[in-house]
Amino acid sequence: MLVTGAFLPRGEAAALAVMRATLEQAPGVVAVKDDWCGEFGRRLSLLCHDRWAVMAGGQKQNHLNAWPYGCDGYLSTFITFRPAVARAYWKAVEANDVAAARGVIERYDMPLFDILLRSTGGFDAALHGLYELTGLGRRWRRRPYHSLSDGELERLGADLREKGVLG
Repeated sequence: MLVTGAFLPRGEAAALAVMRATLEQAPGVVAVKDDWCGEFGRRLSLLCHDRWAVMAGGQKQNHLNAWPYGCDGYLSTFITFRPAVARAYWKAVEANDVAAARGVIERYDMPLFDILLRSTGGFDAALHGLYELTGLGRRWRRRPYHSLSDGELERLGADLREKGVLG
């Protein structure tokens, strides 16, 4: 699987050129993960969907944005701690029910990522905190990475519960 984040420093045009060359020269590649999303994700999906599985990174909204262009799936954060949310979204996709898919994004995905991205230490520290809150892991990370303090973890949990993300 190719991961497009590796091409960020070179720009979108260069990344798409690499994808074209890889399609022509590397028959063993079977998938690509889109880390850029938006217009790039749509162009990538149009270019590659006939030969590769195209996966949107991060959020359901990134998948929904590229889905009409050939994006096959996405990497779900919810599948790890609240799989019913991921399943509800995918059920809506399979039923071609954009309104229901949008509803899952609005109700769960956007609030989760708003909270995680604004948390002290950023997304990864907050995700480790989420896993501690749900009993799936511990929040502690090696230096130089930030680990949430007890107070930060408490605030994270309160925010997630207030938005109904934890269930």
